[in-house]
Amino acid sequence: RVVGLDRGPASGADDFNADLACPEQLRAVLATVQPDYVIHLAAITFVPHGDLLEMYQTNLFGTLNLLDAILAVGLSPRKVL
Repeated sequence: RVVGLDRGPASGADDFNADLACPEQLRAVLATVQPDYVIHLAAITFVPHGDLLEMYQTNLFGTLNLLDAILAVGLSPRKVL
């Protein structure tokens, strides 16, 4: 089963609404889904992006929030990419 996580509204049974900037939302989704694999693809990839704070919040702190949420829920996924 593949599920998706998005800041926008969920579009189906396998889509969840959560923001990487909100650890509570991440913990709730991870506790519900209990994933075996976590593949994190959210990022700002355009290097000259004008807002450095937004880039760091998404690329660095969003990733840290996701990793912290995995630990907080007590998950042991086989892989985290």
